[in-house]
This record gives sequence, C-alpha cells and structure tokens, in this order.
Amino acid sequence: MYDFKRNVIDIAVDQINTYSDLTVSYTQRKVGRQVVALQFTFGPKAEKPSRQTRSEPASAPKVDRAYIEANARPGESWADATARLTARETG
Repeated sequence: MYDFKRNVIDIAVDQINTYSDLTVSYTQRKVGRQVVALQFTFGPKAEKPSRQTRSEPASAPKVDRAYIEANARPGESWADATARLTARETG
C-alpha cells in the first residue's frame, strides 16, 4: 500500500491539484491495520480573490484556499470546511 500510494495515488492527486480546476484529497479507511478503502474528496478550486470593495472592512478575516486546506478536518468536504471556517472567522 505504501508503494501504491507513493507511486500512483500521490502523483495523480498532485497532478490533478496542479493542472485542473479541482482539488482532490484522500483518506484511508482501515479495519484494524489493513487498509480496506481509499476515500477521495473532490472540490472546486478557490477562485482568484477579487479586489477588495469599499463595503468590506479592511480588517475582514481572510479565509482562502491555503487557510481552508490547513484547517480542514480529516474527511471533511470542501464545502463543509469552507462554511465552518468562514463562520468561525466572521462570527
């Protein structure tokens, strides 16, 4: 499984994240020590941030793709992580 992940899965996930308009992550599902499944999570890439408008306060927290990826919980979908982290930062 180690070689399969390193030589196949990780390379494919890196290429999808780099060259497509999707982000992909995966987690392993285990029974005991045996990996029985790989769970893939797909989501859209965050759009390029637009210029700040005057209606937004200058001190608004910045919840961008890197922040969401760093603070997402294992197995959490992109939409759920975005909603949770945006709500936490704004309220």
